[in-house]
Amino acid sequence: MSQTIIQTGTINDIPVNVLPTDIKQYVKTGDDLVIRLNNGDSIRVEGFYNPAVDGQEHFIIMADGTRVQRVTGEGETEPEAGGLTADQLIPLGIAGLGAGLIASNGGGGGSRTDPTDGTDPTDGTDPTD
Repeated sequence: MSQTIIQTGTINDIPVNVLPTDIKQYVKTGDDLVIRLNNGDSIRVEGFYNPAVDGQEHFIIMADGTRVQRVTGEGETEPEAGGLTADQLIPLGIAGLGAGLIASNGGGGGSRTDPTDGTDPTDGTDPTD
């Protein structure tokens, strides 16, 4: 069991190299946030509850891009849905739905290849193709 220490410094978004499913619980200890992982390791984010230089609060950015807001209250809290609260799940669900629709439509980009397309991409514009 090891502990990684991250100092927030002046940045608002604090990257951590874990996925939401790796998190067992969050612990608020004074101005620090301790993220306890399922494997027994932990990550201490020093000064997480102190505002950044610009006055904004800090956020945790997971390895998959998930943005996690601060944990409220002293002591241990169990993460919901792999570290996400219901308020965080709704925008992620909407974003996932949008990404799924884009993927199912081929993204709308011009690089889509249709194996039944009889036109030759190296040929100029020929109305008989």
